[in-house]
Amino acid sequence: MPTVLKLGTMMALVWIAAPAVAQSDDPDFFECEYGTDDEQIAGCSALIQSGRLATADLAAAFYFRAEGYFSQAYFSQGDYARAIADYSEAIRLDPQFVEAINGRGFAYRNQKDYARAIADFSELIRLNPQREYGFYDRGLSYKGKKDYARAITDFSEVIRLNPQWADAFYHRGYAYFSTKDYVRATADFTEANRLYPNYALALYGQSLAKAALGQSVESKADIDRALAIDPKVASDF
Repeated sequence: MPTVLKLGTMMALVWIAAPAVAQSDDPDFFECEYGTDDEQIAGCSALIQSGRLATADLAAAFYFRAEGYFSQAYFSQGDYARAIADYSEAIRLDPQFVEAINGRGFAYRNQKDYARAIADFSELIRLNPQREYGFYDRGLSYKGKKDYARAITDFSEVIRLNPQWADAFYHRGYAYFSTKDYVRATADFTEANRLYPNYALALYGQSLAKAALGQSVESKADIDRALAIDPKVASDF
């Protein structure tokens, strides 16, 4: 099941610039928010350097430029440093800018700086304790760090808040499997596949957990189904 790498903007950002430089009158505003990566970086840079933005608009410009840098780094396996610098500046200007905190957490996690990613997602949770996304992304960071107990705790909270999130069941199942709790792992992989039929990774995990429990016939059936859906599933697990 494909998981969205990055949630992106979680709520609309509103430019509050004076009418003389309103979004509809200036192409830099459009490119900064809606352009391609290169256009976004160029448009936001022009706005940042113009010296005409109110603080909230300046924070938004740094955020959208960071999004452009983030996308470039992700697709080219490049350096996230410029994205992190811009997200950090947006956060400095607006410490409760949840989109920027979220984006910086993703950038840290993608370069395997799990401690800083966890700190950002923890702040996101503090600001939005009823939103499951912060718990999910912090859970992935704990999983990357191989801190499976804390990952299980976070994925369990995701499931409490959103019982239909198949990926949360899959990742909690993976954490259970990694701690050799094969019964709970099997249950979570099974639920993930029920919520998202033909979820190859969940089927593959389910087959491994069942094999560990001595259920060889069921395990073979699951792994055959998983490989039929995605022949490369083993390398992705």
